[in-house]
Amino acid sequence: MPMALITFLESYDFFGKTVCPLITHGGSGFSGSLRDIARLCPNAKMTEGLAINGDNAANCDTPALPSCRKA
Repeated sequence: MPMALITFLESYDFFGKTVCPLITHGGSGFSGSLRDIARLCPNAKMTEGLAINGDNAANCDTPALPSCRKA
């Protein structure tokens, strides 16, 4: 996970908030990102999220909103 995102997640209180991970990747899927987000935002509710392979991102027609509603 990029350091800029780690710094952002460490800097804010996500108490009572819902975090919906939306990522592109090169083949590793979420890898350890979901674990890291959960550790950095312990008071947040986290949804299933959506991981899209970067090679397919330009042509992806998967709507993100349904993934964000699954908690």
